[in-house]
Amino acid sequence: MNTPSASHSEHRPTHRQSLTVFICALSVYVLAIAARTSLGMTGVTALERFHTDATGLAFFSTLQLFVYGGAQIPMGIALDRFGPRRMLTIGAVMVACAQAGMALAPSYGWALAVRALLGAGDATAFISVLRLLPSWFSPRFVPLLTQIASLAGMLGQLISAYPFLAAIQIFGWQPTFLAMAALGVGTAAISSLGVANFPHERQLHSADTPHSSSTPWHIGGKLRSMWHNPWVWYGFFTHWSTSGLTMVFTLLWGVPLLTEGMHLSSATASALIALIVFGNAISGLALGKLSASHPHARFSVIVAAHAALMGAWVLLLSHPQPPHEGWALLLVAVISVVGMVSMYAFDLVRVGTPAQHLGVALGAVNMGGFLCALISVLAIGEILDLLAPNGAWDWATMRAACAVQAAPWIIGLIGVLIADQVCRRTAQYAAMR
Repeated sequence: MNTPSASHSEHRPTHRQSLTVFICALSVYVLAIAARTSLGMTGVTALERFHTDATGLAFFSTLQLFVYGGAQIPMGIALDRFGPRRMLTIGAVMVACAQAGMALAPSYGWALAVRALLGAGDATAFISVLRLLPSWFSPRFVPLLTQIASLAGMLGQLISAYPFLAAIQIFGWQPTFLAMAALGVGTAAISSLGVANFPHERQLHSADTPHSSSTPWHIGGKLRSMWHNPWVWYGFFTHWSTSGLTMVFTLLWGVPLLTEGMHLSSATASALIALIVFGNAISGLALGKLSASHPHARFSVIVAAHAALMGAWVLLLSHPQPPHEGWALLLVAVISVVGMVSMYAFDLVRVGTPAQHLGVALGAVNMGGFLCALISVLAIGEILDLLAPNGAWDWATMRAACAVQAAPWIIGLIGVLIADQVCRRTAQYAAMR
């Protein structure tokens, strides 16, 4: 019986076939990002609709991130079992149901439940896209395509920042969220019809099941392999701080910091958030090429990203009064680069992970950033409610709350340094040089 790997070696896909699969898979990821960031863009509207405070608003995001992060390893196991096509299709349907539920939610409790559903559906998207890449593209292109996949996801953030927000203001809450649900159904159909797990998979008896064993012993072996793999931890801590601390800004607290803390207009805040996407586009392509051509430089780039991120925050928060918007522009520029450095986490985990365990390893690495974001987003909300229980956030309260990010930054940097030292003693590290 043929295997997926054998088929791939014997039947090279055309560029058109590979790009078609890639684009169809990316449509689900773009939708997931748009849905993930949609609630953060509604801001005060969500506060009023569900009669909650800053902690309550933050809990929407933290619950979603908790479910997303907690689902990464189970989804990774399912990804190795069922393949990306099924996981992408199921995830898109779950996101569509969640957005429809948010449109119709009669209370805060119902809204929390559908937001949890969104986190589970979202958890399937990115790791499924990354799992497809080695099957459809040459290894030398995979780091660059990883960056491109992440950039495509940022299109979802632009959708929530502009057309979605405009639609909320023009058409109202329910029609806009229902329209997003309809897009989810559309992307589910695109995924089901346009994605294949590997070239010519329909000629194979194994169909959608690249790695079909799912016994408890097999799953336990996957988890033990992941736990003892230093490359997974290297990727985890890289993603923890470079992705996690950028998501804190883009997912929820960036706009309140800029508007309530720095007294910038909503238009200026939206423009600054949008600039992150353009910065991602410029830096992501360059970082992808660098990772592919000089893999030994990844450690230096990751450490430099840590230093730049903390330096930009220190410069911004060192002002006792609301600083000039130029300092916010500096932070946004740094975030736009650091967010793309987080994709190095997936380049690293691919170095030392067998193909049959790659799905669960990708899930574990992706969990790092979202776990960091979850903790940080909730901590900032708690500090804001402690310092300003009436919801009157000013520069002093936003400054104190955002400073809490120093703790996860330190954890991430220490984790990267230790993991790098362990990985240096492996054969895979020597092969990178």
